[in-house]
Amino acid sequence: MANGCSAHTYLWLGLDEADSDTYLTSTEPIRALNSGYITPIHHKYAFQRSIEPTIDAVPTIYGTIDRGRFEPTDDVETDLSTLLSDDGKVILKPVSEGRGDGVYVLEAGEQARLQTGSGTIESTVSDLTADLDGYLVTEFLEQHDYAASIFPDATNTIRIHTLVDPETGEISLHRPSHRFGSRESAPIDNWSKGGYTAPVDTDTGEIRRLITLDGTARSRLRNHPETDARVAGVTVPCWSELCDLVREVAAIHRYAPLIGWDIVVTEDGPVLLEGNARPSVVGLQLTDGFLADERLRRALEQG
Repeated sequence: MANGCSAHTYLWLGLDEADSDTYLTSTEPIRALNSGYITPIHHKYAFQRSIEPTIDAVPTIYGTIDRGRFEPTDDVETDLSTLLSDDGKVILKPVSEGRGDGVYVLEAGEQARLQTGSGTIESTVSDLTADLDGYLVTEFLEQHDYAASIFPDATNTIRIHTLVDPETGEISLHRPSHRFGSRESAPIDNWSKGGYTAPVDTDTGEIRRLITLDGTARSRLRNHPETDARVAGVTVPCWSELCDLVREVAAIHRYAPLIGWDIVVTEDGPVLLEGNARPSVVGLQLTDGFLADERLRRALEQG
């Protein structure tokens, strides 16, 4: 541990060169701020069902897998094998896990293929899902070309935070970042799984330089280190629409004052994937310490 956080987090945040007094080293203060309203955000099935009457921009839920058995939703009339054959790909993700843990892509083929962070397994659909329990089955979203051109083998997502002002109820946007996958993290993009991340300008949606960690060396890169595609200076399409979407969902779940929202931008616009009531202190502090922002600091003090 270094400065109260793990050595990995210490290096990611560059605390050897920063004013560490302004940085949070644990998610505990945010967990306490959102206390009592964490489960409605983190239970992915319940969360999506709670916003669907108002929010259309969410992935379609096809069903759940419990003890290896697929249970379709009321409007799905096929088994999982037929569904996969029709769609080509679906996402399998735990109902309650975070940080990309246990998220798989199930893909059709001569034999079905399950893409995991450690490789691809081929077998029948029933064999590939036999050990899964407490899983959601959702549609696979094709990301916008701007993101696919930077790294095509993972769904590259945006994390943006909302804060509900404790006095006025106003919803403000904070510290967006864009995550990009790597050979190590694919098919997901999480930095904790070996992916990369870059701050995004809150006003314009322009992506800044990627932050990478190689051993103990922290670097800021203009291009993706594996594809050499330009990252810094790229503007996220539909940025205004994306910001409106997170404000709308934050208003629905305003009893959790500080949430990190995960968004994927498709050719049809932004789609909300999920919320996180215990957002990573790394993603929140890529540019400076959490406590350096007066609004964020006041929210913790008054929470």
